[in-house]
Amino acid sequence: MALAGIEKTLCNKMVTDFNSIMGPGLGAKNEINKRTNKLKADLHGLVYSPNAQLNQALYDFQANVNLNLPGNSMDDLYRLKNFMDKCLHFDGISSVSAMLGSLFGLYDKIQNLVGDYNNLFPEFEIGNLASGIDGLLKSLNIKSLLGSADNLLDCLDSGCATFDPEYTGDLSNMTDQLDGLYNDLNLVSDSNSSRYGLTDFQNTYQSVGMTSSEIIQMETVRNNMDLAQIKAETSINNTVDAIKNEIKFGDLFA
Repeated sequence: MALAGIEKTLCNKMVTDFNSIMGPGLGAKNEINKRTNKLKADLHGLVYSPNAQLNQALYDFQANVNLNLPGNSMDDLYRLKNFMDKCLHFDGISSVSAMLGSLFGLYDKIQNLVGDYNNLFPEFEIGNLASGIDGLLKSLNIKSLLGSADNLLDCLDSGCATFDPEYTGDLSNMTDQLDGLYNDLNLVSDSNSSRYGLTDFQNTYQSVGMTSSEIIQMETVRNNMDLAQIKAETSINNTVDAIKNEIKFGDLFA
């Protein structure tokens, strides 16, 4: 059954939409490649720390991160209010705005802690670099981009190319572009994987000839860097929610 004019209009729109969907991923290619190449170079020359000492350092690191996380109990909110009332720097600034602003300060503090530990354990800097690559992909919402592109290609295949050979070439070219993006950004392409749309670190590790024990050690460090960032974001969000709730239903910030 040939496509009607209105159907061809939709098919043509999908061909045009594909380029818009792919834009952010293609735009990130140079920066991702730069960071990935640095990661490979750093891993290639790494002299690994004793495992027991590194694990203790990671434990201490997380403990130091915890010391800098804001709380969201009523006692914490009273402390926040009293502190802001006594400090002219916060005069005229809402409590929510102050907490949102502190998000960046908390991230900076975590980066400073990484630098402190890196003086003795170079894995900290490398793990932080790896975590940052994933962080950039998340900020660009690459996983959602890939899902949208896959869905579009499925529709173009079943709804357009199946009935009109005019779209077969478009489908082939667009599929090649999407496959190329997975490779160019070094992404996990298995949609069933929990790391779909994130960096394929196993591929990176294997490309520099790391042993299984070295991979486990580096993954432990990277996961700790991820955890520190998650703790910071979660803690700030929970505190902001507590402040908003108190503003709405309480009298502390009246």
